[in-house]
Amino acid sequence: MSQDAVWVFVECEGGRERSVVHELLGKGREVADALGVELHAILMGGESEEVIQRLRGHPQRILVLENPLLQRAGSDVVASILSKLVHERTPRLLLAGSGPAAVDILSRMAAKLHAALLTEVTGLEVDASGGLRVRRPVHGGRAYAELEPQCPPPYLLAVRPRSFPRVEPKGDSSLERIPVEIREEELQLQIEERLEAGQERVDLTEAPVVVSGGRGMKGPEHFALLEELARLLGGAVGASRAVVDSGWRPPQEQVGKSGNTVSPDLYLAFGISGAVHHIMGMDTSKYVVAVNNDPKALIFQYADYGVVEDLFQLLPPLIDELKRSDR
Repeated sequence: MSQDAVWVFVECEGGRERSVVHELLGKGREVADALGVELHAILMGGESEEVIQRLRGHPQRILVLENPLLQRAGSDVVASILSKLVHERTPRLLLAGSGPAAVDILSRMAAKLHAALLTEVTGLEVDASGGLRVRRPVHGGRAYAELEPQCPPPYLLAVRPRSFPRVEPKGDSSLERIPVEIREEELQLQIEERLEAGQERVDLTEAPVVVSGGRGMKGPEHFALLEELARLLGGAVGASRAVVDSGWRPPQEQVGKSGNTVSPDLYLAFGISGAVHHIMGMDTSKYVVAVNNDPKALIFQYADYGVVEDLFQLLPPLIDELKRSDR
């Protein structure tokens, strides 16, 4: 059987597709065109028809997997269903956005399919001979590796959000609804309840601006300054591991190797020392601005702009100036 398509896994949160999906659809269409194959989007049934309508135009085909139990299925069941479909239809490439849920699913799929898996991908090209070239950071972002798969397809790639630009859709998409079998007893790991945040927030991994704080914030109450700054800049608040370990901020805001990986246009680091495990989570940021009163802080080695200053002297006037310009 021939590898006849590039697939994009459409991951949804709160009934809406992640922003990275549209980045993957644009890059996926570019790669599919270069390979001379179709682009297919694949998503779990039960998502709103508005999601399907927003996908139209990028892929030639939208595959909707349908079974009421999918809404409660854990990553083990989803991985089994997708693996079976990949085995039957033999796509050449499956793209998904990096994140805990998607990487969990892709890891299980790689084991089941004996397939190549690469995570934290930031670049993807097709060479003159039709081979794939994949780019990803290594050694905590100090260097990049360009890799060419040497094993047979399918290739599973988890892509960092904001690695590729969004592009306008072209053409139309056909819709194929695929019934899948799930038995109740298979749901050994299942979703019982989804808890929404108390207020709408910009997704940290997809935010154009990330405002992060470290132990230099001196206490959880001072993160109100960063929340205000992030609101004014249309961004999200992040935190170092030390801050999360101290209980000042929730785990979902942690940036670093053991937390979230972010790639914003602008990363603002306040009172963060710059430990390697933190740098590994933000090394693909376009611009990094660090504020620390210690001129020897490691964060300055990775910053495009560094400010040696007491952050409590800098933040209030900065916020006031942004408020004035926002009027």
